[in-house]
Amino acid sequence: MVFLFKKKYDLHFFFGILLIFIGILAFATPFTPGSWLAVVGFVWVFGKKRSRRLLKQLLGKKISHFIQLDKIIEKIDKALDK
Repeated sequence: MVFLFKKKYDLHFFFGILLIFIGILAFATPFTPGSWLAVVGFVWVFGKKRSRRLLKQLLGKKISHFIQLDKIIEKIDKALDK
């Protein structure tokens, strides 16, 4: 049997990139509540530490503190580990 994805990591990477893409599209359309999928995709692809650092650089220190980015990433990471 031939599988499209050889490893579990490949499948996670694919779905993480897909979630980032859908989240960016949702942000640019009237469906803005779906834009949180981009954050889930970042955590899924890059991991908790790297995505936190990347999103803090993209958003800036004040905005990431205002939206409590650390708490959001912790909740997402716990949900993905289940």
